[in-house]
Amino acid sequence: MPQLPVSAEAVLDEVSLLIALLSTDGITLYVNGEVLRRSADDYESIVGRPFATSKWWTFRPGQAEQISQAIDRALQGRVTHLDVEAQLVPSQRIIVDFELRPLRSEGGAIVAVVAQGRDITDQRAVERKLREAHFRWRTVADFTVDWELWLHPGGHFLYSSPACQRITGYTPDEFMEGKLSLVQIAHPDDRKRVAALITEAFSGSSARSQRWRILRRDGQLQWVSVSWQSVFDDNGKPMGVRMSVRDVDELRQAEEHQQRLLAAYRTLARHFPRGLVALLDAELRFVVCDGPVLDSLPFGQESIIGRRVQEIVDEALFARVQPLIAKAMGGAEVAEVLSVGDADWLVHLTPIRDERGRIAHLIASAVRSRDAWVAPDETPTSPRR
Repeated sequence: MPQLPVSAEAVLDEVSLLIALLSTDGITLYVNGEVLRRSADDYESIVGRPFATSKWWTFRPGQAEQISQAIDRALQGRVTHLDVEAQLVPSQRIIVDFELRPLRSEGGAIVAVVAQGRDITDQRAVERKLREAHFRWRTVADFTVDWELWLHPGGHFLYSSPACQRITGYTPDEFMEGKLSLVQIAHPDDRKRVAALITEAFSGSSARSQRWRILRRDGQLQWVSVSWQSVFDDNGKPMGVRMSVRDVDELRQAEEHQQRLLAAYRTLARHFPRGLVALLDAELRFVVCDGPVLDSLPFGQESIIGRRVQEIVDEALFARVQPLIAKAMGGAEVAEVLSVGDADWLVHLTPIRDERGRIAHLIASAVRSRDAWVAPDETPTSPRR
């Protein structure tokens, strides 16, 4: 066998691992150069002393006993790993990942124990930051009102927030374990559309407020609004789709109620005798406008809806109407006769408040003043032709 150019001790002295050789009674027989470079102690003060009771770790209660037990296991032929907080110099503490393994003679007898340590202080700091970041992320995600979920590019759930149970009646585990999918909980009439939208989501698109119906565990119909965004890693590789599902059942009911109200307003306006009725929002935009005299005016219903009063009437007329509108927006009911062209009109403005008491709409009616009173031989339900 050729002679090696350097000794084994010289090699060990150059490695970055902390290496110690222990006798069968736990006494330190040898430490490598990395130990000496990191420690404030010299070789003579380390070698010949019990390894487990070194001042490097006895400042932390219980660590000496853990190391002693690890040495005993190594002497029984077992390899042991443990993390130790060490203080090789007074001003610094590090985390060392120790591996203690038996060293055997050619005959197989255990003659010593090798303790090999690796400084994992930075690694533990990174892991702690990751745990803290994960905890914050999970806290935010788990306590959102909306159902937050993350779908893998393969289609299965990577994450489902607890809000899914409030919205669907099903637990996060049922989605995470693949027992349910978004298509499966969709209303049968919406499943084809939901499948198409999920396919679209995985194509890399993003979307907001896509609505469909789901069937809850209890069989109840539920309207939801779904928004999604594709997820990519730092290299642009697709990592799936993040979705947010919101319960919009009450909003849907409110919208349907509003549509019924608007239909009622339109019916009222269309059958309003000898005049017109308009519903204006807080910004004076026409929401509804109809009535018998609308056909005689220079603008049609289609050109009015969605536009503001000042965009429809001329400046002179708006200047006369504006003080009346200001009174109505201030909460007063207003009735006044205005001369427009060769006709006088009885204008009536009624403010409508929302649930918070704010004025959200105005009901405006206009009737030619000579028609404002019903003739003795007429009834209110028989308008003059």
